[in-house]
Amino acid sequence: MRQRQEVWSQLQQSWDLIVIGGGITGAGVFAEASRRGLRCLLLEQRDYASGTSSRSGKLVHGGLRYLKQGQIKLTLQSVREREHLLARYPGMVERLPFLMPLASASVSSRITLKTGLSLYDLMAGRRTHHFRTAEQVLREIPGMESVSCFGGYQFEDAKTDDARLVLRVIEEGQQHGGSSVNYAKVTELMRDRQGQILGVTVCDECSGQYAEIKSSLVINCTGIWTDQPPFAVQNGPPLRKLRGSHLLLQQHRLPLQGAVSFFHPRDSRPVYAYPWEGVILFGTTDIEHMQSLDTEPHMTGVEGTYLFEALTAQFPHAKLRVEDVLSVYSGVRSVIDTGKENPSEESREHAIWADSGFVSVTGGKLTTYRQLAVAVLHAAKLWLRGSYGVARKSNVQEIKIPPLEKIDGHGQLQSVHRLMQRYEDDVVREIWGNTSLEAQESLAGTGISLAELMYAARSEQVVHLDDLLWRRTRLGLIVHEGGVGLLPELKQPIASMLGWGEEMWTAEVTRYQNLWQSAYSPRLLSVQSHEKG
Repeated sequence: MRQRQEVWSQLQQSWDLIVIGGGITGAGVFAEASRRGLRCLLLEQRDYASGTSSRSGKLVHGGLRYLKQGQIKLTLQSVREREHLLARYPGMVERLPFLMPLASASVSSRITLKTGLSLYDLMAGRRTHHFRTAEQVLREIPGMESVSCFGGYQFEDAKTDDARLVLRVIEEGQQHGGSSVNYAKVTELMRDRQGQILGVTVCDECSGQYAEIKSSLVINCTGIWTDQPPFAVQNGPPLRKLRGSHLLLQQHRLPLQGAVSFFHPRDSRPVYAYPWEGVILFGTTDIEHMQSLDTEPHMTGVEGTYLFEALTAQFPHAKLRVEDVLSVYSGVRSVIDTGKENPSEESREHAIWADSGFVSVTGGKLTTYRQLAVAVLHAAKLWLRGSYGVARKSNVQEIKIPPLEKIDGHGQLQSVHRLMQRYEDDVVREIWGNTSLEAQESLAGTGISLAELMYAARSEQVVHLDDLLWRRTRLGLIVHEGGVGLLPELKQPIASMLGWGEEMWTAEVTRYQNLWQSAYSPRLLSVQSHEKG
């Protein structure tokens, strides 16, 4: 990935299109436009994937509940895209077996679920669902209440590291000639007297420097900021901002081998728990987001109570406590507001509107980002001046990594396996070949190594400590207290890579700790809140 300063110095050229927003939607549009030979620039006001795309449920799934709601087209698209991503990013996108216990002996309930799963498998072109007896379910789900188990169905979806997937897609766009820069906030849309887009004014959030960038097409992929100045447009659909919150639990306290999906005892919403990055991910809530968009979204005590109600009901023998939680996180997404009383019933279909060279998109899912990118570019083709659809081959050749030698011990084996899942082969060779054996050891038993952190600090536009610990890697989410105890060990190599002196390192640690306490700490679970959303 090119350095921020290098990209910033070349912004003055004319671009075929500018994409605003570095989440999965913006990354997908950027990569697809660049692949088609368009001169494309991606601008992100914070860090790549710092919004919803690093705070999702980490699932690449068809959306079984969307099928139940009658959204057949969305489910079909999602299932097919899931299969595509599994083939395209092996290791980064992994198959995930789901087990759905039956809480009723009702024959009709069993037939309904079997019919839905059969259709789900038909869309994927292969059978994955099977019935499991009560004895089999209880063996696979430790701590579950046995009295209410009447067997269950196993089926298959997939999981990923959402933030890492975004980075991978952006890097693909760069390989095809596109340019991207984070911490670049668009402050104004430039237009002529007829309202036609001429470009944008952007501020470098690191230096305070402003620049005017020319393009006759701007694509707005800013998610929850889509209807905020300067992006709001007349006659756009009303948007509804919904928050989903998750817990990350110590895996030994709920040692699941696969995913478990069940219904919340209070409102019958589907919730799930599954192993991810060496921990157990559990979620999610789905409520109106009433917090300021200028602050990190955070879980409330009301949400924490809701999630623990489900855990206690489904896994009573596990006796889970707040102390078993490593971290929490919340993501916010925009959906089209149709006025439904229950937020979970709002459609996850996307919406695109375009006028005078300004195209906005909202909605959609992590799984279907590629199809959404194609739809967005199709809506924008009027302003692409004939260059739309021209193919361009990447000038970066795929490099197969040779057999790795000198892998001494389990820690190094964890680290190299992780790298080969998340990076292209040439990057793995660079990370592994330029560091000491000590740097290749996994940190705190996570599979994340100092070598990986050093590569990200050197090569992936890291600006703040949270960029490194929450998005380039997930170290700060899966170890105790956000990994603060590891910072003395990381200080010298990371600070030197980023050119930070003592004062800057201290400021970044303070910033990181404040963000952790306000939005990621398990202590938020026990903070009672009177906020409705």
